Amino acid sequence: MSAPGTATPRLPRTAVIGATGYLGRALYQAHLAADARTVGTSRAPRRGGELLPLDLADKRTLRPRLRELGIEEAIIAAGIATVARCEAEQARSAEINVTGTQQLLEALREQEIRPVFISTDLVFDGERGAYTEIDEPHPIVAYGEQKRAVEQLLAEMFDGRALILRVSKVFSTTRGDGTLLDELAATWAAGGVVRAAVDQRFNPILREDFVRVVLHLQRLCTCGLVHLCGDNAWTRHELAERLAARLSVAPSRLERIAIRDLGIGPVRPRDTTMSNRRLRQLYREPFADMEACLDEVARQYGAPVFLPPRPSSPPAGGGWQGWGLPAPGGAEAARSPFRVPFLDLRVVDPVERRGLLDAVDRILAHGRVVGGPEVADLEAELAARCERRFACGVGSGTAALTLALGGLGVGPGDEVVVPALSFVATANAVALLGARPVFADIRADLNIDPESAAACIGPRTRAVVVVHYAGRCGDMAALTTLCEDRRVALVEDAAQAWGARYCGRPAGSFGLSAALSMNAMKILAACGECGAVLTDCEEIRARIGALTYNGIVNKEICQQPSSNYRMDTLQAAMLLYRLQGVEKVIARRRQIAQYYDDALGDILQTPPRSAESFDVYYSYIVRTEHRDDLLAHLAAHGVEAKVQHPLLMCQQPAYRDRGAPAVSNADHLVSRILSLPVNEKLSDEQTEIVVAGVRGFLGKGGA
Repeated sequence: MSAPGTATPRLPRTAVIGATGYLGRALYQAHLAADARTVGTSRAPRRGGELLPLDLADKRTLRPRLRELGIEEAIIAAGIATVARCEAEQARSAEINVTGTQQLLEALREQEIRPVFISTDLVFDGERGAYTEIDEPHPIVAYGEQKRAVEQLLAEMFDGRALILRVSKVFSTTRGDGTLLDELAATWAAGGVVRAAVDQRFNPILREDFVRVVLHLQRLCTCGLVHLCGDNAWTRHELAERLAARLSVAPSRLERIAIRDLGIGPVRPRDTTMSNRRLRQLYREPFADMEACLDEVARQYGAPVFLPPRPSSPPAGGGWQGWGLPAPGGAEAARSPFRVPFLDLRVVDPVERRGLLDAVDRILAHGRVVGGPEVADLEAELAARCERRFACGVGSGTAALTLALGGLGVGPGDEVVVPALSFVATANAVALLGARPVFADIRADLNIDPESAAACIGPRTRAVVVVHYAGRCGDMAALTTLCEDRRVALVEDAAQAWGARYCGRPAGSFGLSAALSMNAMKILAACGECGAVLTDCEEIRARIGALTYNGIVNKEICQQPSSNYRMDTLQAAMLLYRLQGVEKVIARRRQIAQYYDDALGDILQTPPRSAESFDVYYSYIVRTEHRDDLLAHLAAHGVEAKVQHPLLMCQQPAYRDRGAPAVSNADHLVSRILSLPVNEKLSDEQTEIVVAGVRGFLGKGGA
């Protein structure tokens, strides 16, 4: 990689020979994406003319075609790459893989074009454990012999000026690509049995990592032999076993065998592990984590595909717990994997995982794990995006709401109006300050009803809290007018509404203060607990700043008892990384919500829409008189729906002694609302499963 402040070395003008193959195609597309001067060739180019014809066996046209291309470098990814076919048709495969490639190498040498050759780990005999770059390879099967023969030609003809990429097992996480992991998962999905060797070991590498390294080595004009292998050396059985565990595959569908049991041609290598020592000297970026890649494959296939069909009724004596499914209307028991999870908090995208780990690594390097520069950077970003003067990072959304009220001076003897429907943290923040929460009713959009809030305001009322429920802003025009007229503070609980807007203004920009939650379940998600308080008032900001750290000012003087609410620098760094892609998260949620609207709007009450509101769908909440039955039906069909807040806050044991408030609309709605999966990680196939499940239930008499 280039040193900081220096220009990235350009890629040479390259021909990818064999651009329709698995690796050739990926390399060709990567060159195009990097704005490199590149051409792709194929013996049988596709229609449309994007690839040029080049037949390695045709000596008559080979040299003129290369001159016509005008290239500096050629990546040789052509030939018969199927090991079994090479063994079955050794003469034919040698004609293409060795003789044809030799003719190509001769033409490249004549025209002073540097070759980059993709070789294979099968040239090793597997007798001596992990190989390094100085070990002598030993061909043992037809495919390995052919690759080794070309390596020898390169050494003889190009005097060390060629680049040989000896590749370990290459795979991708894309369903349907036909590579190793996909082959295993597809076999199980089709009901088959996988026979995996316990003595065939390799270091698998992700295709995207392979391509990145090749482009990097090209820019460095690297010559000689370079091994490209992943960091995990596993047998084929170990790899299959790990994937099977994620897919809930029955043990009987994975058989242990030895190489000698395969009975297909010569004995294959038992150990093809290799060292990355030289590569690590040239290329510092980490490779994709293999465990995370297995998670991604399992996510794409969906675990319950591999399970036996569920019985049509719960097991005798087991009730709903016998299935491991959520009980209708009640708490969840230990559950089986769902084809469509409500929310998956794993980081399965290798790029995102690398970005988050890099962010953490920077904190570990400078050591300021609390109060580091990333906290100030995040506060500035949050304030700017929410159109506020100040943002104060804190340790959780609950802390943010507590401080948003505490910064206004809310305390014992005061009252704060809150909606009846919210996560209990909204009421707790009021109570923890010694004040009394007063519960107002909600509207059909599940947000606080301004008329009910007005009726709740009394002489002790200090503030009205609007919760932007499920990612939809409340009626900010009516609430702002109400609070101004009655001279009480308006406070926003925007925990569920990052990115939402009302009449073009962002959630968090209306109240005298506002609270954000950025825990792992939120749209802008940390990898733990995190929150922030927003305000435009300098005095409120200063008060919140003191309350954030034990009521201390000037680092020593405690003016008011408080707790420690500070934000970790690690969370700030990861949030700064995720801020870069949060618009895509919101766009995907809105796309899924629109699909649900279109597919379910004729049979179900879907979330209301309005011209004033830009909703971000923290939750996608539908309504039905048969909510609990629909919940159970979806669970039985592999869809994890949720009743996110089955009790109103005023119904919680902690608040029942406050009397029964007049919240008839909230009472009516809380037993009818159900949240469908809407998170951005869902595939189109999974959202179709959700729709099919809902429509299947309604077709049987639900409503």
